[in-house]
This record gives sequence, structure tokens and C-alpha cells, in this order.
Amino acid sequence: MNDTIGAAAREAARAVAAATTAAKNQALLTAADHLLDMADDLIVENASDLLQAEKEGVAGALLDRLRLTPDRVAGMAS
Repeated sequence: MNDTIGAAAREAARAVAAATTAAKNQALLTAADHLLDMADDLIVENASDLLQAEKEGVAGALLDRLRLTPDRVAGMAS
């Protein structure tokens, strides 16, 4: 499985390297739009992940850094 993921990543890297700046910029804008569209779902899933991590003893400071909020998602999108 890791070999498959690695091969796909290398292929994607070649495609990105060959893409125009305009195409790369459009891809980033599209990704940002999708991130914002999915923000509520991401935050809900993140909260579930954080609860599990807390049960497993992950330190509070790390949990805080991993916690998604609407502002943090907006920051990632920008």
C-alpha cells in the first residue's frame, strides 16, 4: 500500500511541476473553497478525533494545537 501511495505522490509531483502557475493557483483556490465548504464536517470529525486522543492520553497542549475551529479552518483556506 505504501508503495502505491508513494508512486501516486511521485506522479502527482511531476504533474504539479509541469503545471502552469495559473493552473496551480486555480487548484489552490479550488482546494480552499472545498475546505471552507466542508468546514463544519471537518470540525465535527476533528472533535471526535480529539476525544479519542484525549482518552488515549495525548497531552492537552498537543490537543489544543490539533483542534480545528472555524477561524483556524478559515486561516488554512486563506
